[in-house]
Amino acid sequence: MSAIKPALPAALPFTVGLLLGTVTLSTCQATDLSLGLAAAGFIVPYKDTPAKVMPLPAVGYEDGTLFWQGARGGFHIVENSSHRLDFYLGVDPRQFRPEDSTDWQIRQLNKRRIGVASGLAYTLATRAGSFSTSLERDVINHSDGMSAEAAWSYTLRQDRWSLIPAAGVRWDNGAQNRYYYGISAQESERSHLAEWRPGDAFTPWLGLSLRYAPDNQLLTYISAQYERLPDEVRHSPMNDRDSAAIITAGFSYRFL
Repeated sequence: MSAIKPALPAALPFTVGLLLGTVTLSTCQATDLSLGLAAAGFIVPYKDTPAKVMPLPAVGYEDGTLFWQGARGGFHIVENSSHRLDFYLGVDPRQFRPEDSTDWQIRQLNKRRIGVASGLAYTLATRAGSFSTSLERDVINHSDGMSAEAAWSYTLRQDRWSLIPAAGVRWDNGAQNRYYYGISAQESERSHLAEWRPGDAFTPWLGLSLRYAPDNQLLTYISAQYERLPDEVRHSPMNDRDSAAIITAGFSYRFL
């Protein structure tokens, strides 16, 4: 398997690209449209909450300025063969549904909903891989939180196969962590769980994506991402695991 300089990926946090198999897309001035379908399995840290599988649309659009990938869209502020700076608006897939748990105390807690965030993302493509950073903020007043991410990915290609290892770290501020993992005084009284107010924290993660493109239009992929939860999160009474993971498989068809 030979290593080559990767094409510049869309400058989005790697977690979203890995989730939908869209980690490495070449820069493109002509209109490029792809449609597909994926299934994602979410292994969450919440107590007595089983893994959940859900279908996801895999939509890709690129016209040199505007883009849409998976659950995020925006426009390129700067774009060339080595650098990309994007503004984006997209979905944060994290959520907590108390009814999914079999633990009666967990079922007394408030629901934590899927978020929508806007942000800036920058990607640098080098022979050592693609390096990306992003900063985003909740825009629908669910958490009023902020997140940032730094990531690296590298594309290994052999014929029509691509293997993409990746690693990164995500920072969530206290508001973000309290929304997804905190327990308020009212919830504590109702559930008899200890009150929990986490601060900001860093979450490291590893990812791996395998892609196969039998021709220039069809792409199939399977991806996995594992994250190790920081103390501020894993010690929450809501949780009984110290890690979380996403496994995704799907396909997309590119219209030429």
